[in-house]
Amino acid sequence: MWNSCPGAIVKVVFAVLGISVELFVTRTATLYDKDGELVAQHLDNYTHAVVYGLFGLSGVVDLVMWFDLFPLPPKFGYLVSSFAFCFEGFLFCYHLHGRDELNVRLHKFLYILVFVTAAVFFMAVISDQFFHFVGFLRAYLISLQGSWFFQIGFVLFGPNPWKNSPSSVEFLGIVFAFHALTWFVVHLMLRIICYHCYTKKNGSLSEEERSDEEADCVMLEEL
Repeated sequence: MWNSCPGAIVKVVFAVLGISVELFVTRTATLYDKDGELVAQHLDNYTHAVVYGLFGLSGVVDLVMWFDLFPLPPKFGYLVSSFAFCFEGFLFCYHLHGRDELNVRLHKFLYILVFVTAAVFFMAVISDQFFHFVGFLRAYLISLQGSWFFQIGFVLFGPNPWKNSPSSVEFLGIVFAFHALTWFVVHLMLRIICYHCYTKKNGSLSEEERSDEEADCVMLEEL
């Protein structure tokens, strides 16, 4: 789905919507004031807009490869996605100036997760040896990143924003572990269900296919 035509269109559409909301709907496109100074309040919006743009570019590359509009190396889409995640993490590293400890801890969990996701996408580029294993990790890490974004919004801007206290900061680690464990169980169950549906639909597998599937199951058990 990530590198498919529908997935690419979704990335491009949401990137355009995200940039439009961040810069134009909220009227924060002005980067400099009348005195030629940077408008500090608008820098967060520009950070978010650049992140949207990176993944929009990834979607454009996927579409170019899908319709074979220009000869690109195999797995080039994964490489662009890896760069997008890498620069997303880089931007969030410098997104913390002047923030309280609770806010910093929320974003630290996020950018560490983003860098790990970038590394996994890069693994998909350079090696076919663990293709199914890497595919599982990609889906898992993207889901975890998405739910953590919602958690950040809930903590900072929810009905009852959390107080910046030592107990709240410490509790964030527990909450992140809960997110990570929950998504791991969800993706593991989905993989098991898909495997059994596939084998039931296709009947007996060839010896080579069976060994591949068994190897996948072994790797999942080792996780």
